[in-house]
Amino acid sequence: MNIAFDLFHQMISRSRGDTSLVAAGSRNYLTAEFHLLTEDWTAPITAIFNGYAVVLDEHNQCLVPWEALANPGQVAVSAFCGDLHTATSTSFPVYPTGYVQGETPQAPSPSVYLQLTGMVHTATETADAANTAAENAQSIAQQILQAAESGAFDGAPGPQGPKGQDGTVSFSDLSEEQQESLRGKSAFAYAQEGGFSGTEAEFAARLAAEYLPAWHNAGSHNGGYRGKCLGTGVTRAQWAAVQDGTFRDLYIGDYWTIGGVNYRIAAFDYYMGTGDVASETHHVVIVPDTCLYAYEMNDTDTTQNGYGGTKLYAGGLSSAISAIQSAFGSSHVWSHRLCLGDGADGTAAWCDSLAELLTERMVYGSGIMGAYSGGGSIPAQCVEKTQLPLFAYNPAHIGIGETYWLRDVASGSDFAVVSQTGAAFRESAGSEQGIRPVFCLA
Repeated sequence: MNIAFDLFHQMISRSRGDTSLVAAGSRNYLTAEFHLLTEDWTAPITAIFNGYAVVLDEHNQCLVPWEALANPGQVAVSAFCGDLHTATSTSFPVYPTGYVQGETPQAPSPSVYLQLTGMVHTATETADAANTAAENAQSIAQQILQAAESGAFDGAPGPQGPKGQDGTVSFSDLSEEQQESLRGKSAFAYAQEGGFSGTEAEFAARLAAEYLPAWHNAGSHNGGYRGKCLGTGVTRAQWAAVQDGTFRDLYIGDYWTIGGVNYRIAAFDYYMGTGDVASETHHVVIVPDTCLYAYEMNDTDTTQNGYGGTKLYAGGLSSAISAIQSAFGSSHVWSHRLCLGDGADGTAAWCDSLAELLTERMVYGSGIMGAYSGGGSIPAQCVEKTQLPLFAYNPAHIGIGETYWLRDVASGSDFAVVSQTGAAFRESAGSEQGIRPVFCLA
């Protein structure tokens, strides 16, 4: 059985969807798998279970020490690598077992030192064997070459053979020996013979990228988190991948660093099919990692007329829009249609949008502090009806260490916010809070 954990910078957590139950007393049964969500986790990585340390293998897996599972309770889990990259701690419950212990306990799991020593010894033996084989092969090849050059293999000319076919050969035309030599080889083996020098995983990735175009669409690219830095500007190839809807080599959590700001991909084609005139434009939804500046919703503590009637909506986003257009080019910042309630009489109207505040649904997946986006007497008519994949797959991006506005009305004087810790909260409309906009590129 396998239990999974996610490592994101210095944070460790149980993998989303892993609901495995662990019973006490098992040995050589439970394995742990660690998903590396950021590039700062590099081998060798050591996992810690209730103080027992185990080095992860090349698949980032290990056997959970039986000592940590001996008794019911909570097993604390952490990890470290390098000199010295540590992680926080999480835990999983170990439930009582019905098994009655009747055997002498086995020796403790090997220490980290012994594991690393074994790994080094094995690697050394493998390298020595490879060097010896290479030297022998080189010596034999040199002897054959010298014999050939001296004429040892020369013979008398043979008779003229019959005229050959047109060059077309089927598998059945080959001898049994030739057919046998072709059986059992993988595509990766043929690629290596053809000069491919990467790993088998890299070869599979190239096949997926080049020969599986059906995987390249918004649905599949919305289905997982990568978090790769894409550079300091959008390349021509990346713009093409957005505009044709394949989104090749673009994934949730990937980001461009421009002007000191990480602009991170939050969704693909999120607004497709929405609007008073259904949108057919392929696009990526972007949310910066940090607030661009601070601004008040209104001069006074009022939410009358909702978000659409605020001072911030009327002009407070102009600086954010200017920065976004400067970073990506005004022709690529996509103006799309949104439905905003005015909060006064329960009505709502469609409008063009280059950038807006996030909503509670986009961040948390539901309304919490703000029951209605418009603040009126009817439910929110906004098209942002689901959580952005960025926040669903990596909730660590919700809390950014500073409070920022959401556009949901929380009361007669308060709008919803995301607090410094990522908690749903509310603040008075006249206060200054962070501006973390959401916008689209196309």
